[in-house]
Amino acid sequence: MRESEASAYVRTLAALLGAPVAFAAVLFETAIHDVIHLVWDEVPDALGWSEPAWWYVVLVPALAGVLVAAAIRLPGHGGHVPLVRSTAFPDVLSAASSMRSNATALMS
Repeated sequence: MRESEASAYVRTLAALLGAPVAFAAVLFETAIHDVIHLVWDEVPDALGWSEPAWWYVVLVPALAGVLVAAAIRLPGHGGHVPLVRSTAFPDVLSAASSMRSNATALMS
């Protein structure tokens, strides 16, 4: 594969992956905005408040903290688990080296 073909391949791959990921990020940000608007504007308005009560301002973050604590205790530790065993480190280095050599082969 010539350099121009490899470069075109990488650009095409970046566009094919980047567009849907960017769209998903926009959807995620929109959902966050909508939830914030609901919690801090719509609910107090529905309850007849001109602004959220002091206890509401304390309660909402406390409930969010309880949800985060529950998520941390889910199987899989609620997300990424760091490299905790030093015996796995050589495998990670080997995989990274292999990926680098494959990328170099694509570009040549």
